[in-house]
Amino acid sequence: MDLLFVSAGCVAGCAVSDSLASGGFYLVDPSCRGRGVGTELWQARLLYLADRNLGITAVPSRIEPNSRKGFAQVSFYVAEYEGVPIREKITTSDVPGVDVETFRASDMGNLTAYDAKIHTVPRERVISVWVSQAGATTLVARRGPHVVGYGCLLQLPGDRYSLSPVYADDPETGDMLLNKLLVLTPSQSVINLGIIENNAIGQQLVSTHQFHCSIRLARLYNKHDVSLPLQKVYAFSCPGVGLL
Repeated sequence: MDLLFVSAGCVAGCAVSDSLASGGFYLVDPSCRGRGVGTELWQARLLYLADRNLGITAVPSRIEPNSRKGFAQVSFYVAEYEGVPIREKITTSDVPGVDVETFRASDMGNLTAYDAKIHTVPRERVISVWVSQAGATTLVARRGPHVVGYGCLLQLPGDRYSLSPVYADDPETGDMLLNKLLVLTPSQSVINLGIIENNAIGQQLVSTHQFHCSIRLARLYNKHDVSLPLQKVYAFSCPGVGLL
């Protein structure tokens, strides 16, 4: 007799540090709902992550239900956008004193150190995997010897591109990186990116190119809010898995 095993659901959880964790996808197959599968997955994630402060993303309609589960700290909102850039509106001006080059392996140490200032912990393994993906291009911005920002572009199936993450020390550098990455995409390609709602440069970009919002998400924590330099985040990496 042949046996067929079908996944009933999945949940994502990452121990960022000894005190902080990030949760992502929390899915249950519609045919398996109402049987306690979701509850077991939720409890398994909490057990795995122990006593860490857990951050998750949720659509607005799930803020109140998640609050009842202990996720009462609403940190910020991020919106995912997609659209085809208007080529003549892509700016190509440089920022005086800032040089932008394609990522090289020798950049890893400085890039990891810069990234840690935003995420509060070193993420060399995450960055190494991210920048080495097939179809990935990473630009690094420097002011003299110092990294002042970086941005990634990843080619997706079906002539689509993910523009994320993009970090920068100032709005001018953030805007320059966003546009330099857009220039690298072929005409008529669809761009996906996540923008934190109070980031004026990101909001200006999606408005200029008439991108439409596909989903809005809130970042929640179950113990306390986490202080992050969100003003330096010009494109959010993966809202679905809770990564800036």
